[in-house]
Amino acid sequence: MRVPFIAVYPALAALAFLGEPISQNALLKAVNKIGEAGRPHGFRTTFRTWVQDTLDGSHDLAAEAALGHVIGNKVRRAYARSDYLDQRAALMQRWADYVTGESAQLRPSAG
Repeated sequence: MRVPFIAVYPALAALAFLGEPISQNALLKAVNKIGEAGRPHGFRTTFRTWVQDTLDGSHDLAAEAALGHVIGNKVRRAYARSDYLDQRAALMQRWADYVTGESAQLRPSAG
């Protein structure tokens, strides 16, 4: 299932690939175009850290699958063939709600 990329900033509309996966270079161009510093891999790191810090451990396998990481050793992969699609979809929706401000979920301050 491919989810259309929706340009948040109108100036980025030319960088959107509706109905297609977004490439790492397209994301880098979009970040640079809005005047921000950063690299696409940082988005992956931020997502994984958010899962780890905010959600319970039951989301770890879905998070790893969402990042395209190989899960488990060769024997485990031979028997566990789930793509975690439903769990990934729910996780991505929670992430989308968080990054767009649709979620009231806030991390408590360390003070």
